[in-house]
Amino acid sequence: MHWLPKRVPELNPMDTLWGQGIDVINPNRQYARLDEQVKLFITHLFSLSNKEALQTSSVLSKSFWLKPVLSKNF
Repeated sequence: MHWLPKRVPELNPMDTLWGQGIDVINPNRQYARLDEQVKLFITHLFSLSNKEALQTSSVLSKSFWLKPVLSKNF
């Protein structure tokens, strides 16, 4: 068994989107309700166009490691 690093954005495209979302909702602020924080995060994700989300997560990169198995639309 091999342990993977905690954060490897080049292996997990969602890591970068997650990090950006955390920056947007300000992790140093304490929200009264978790629902409010989740709503802000989801609103941020939905504010990105499909292309922006794919670019941010590096899925559109020529060297993306899963490129061979993705749809030809990418």
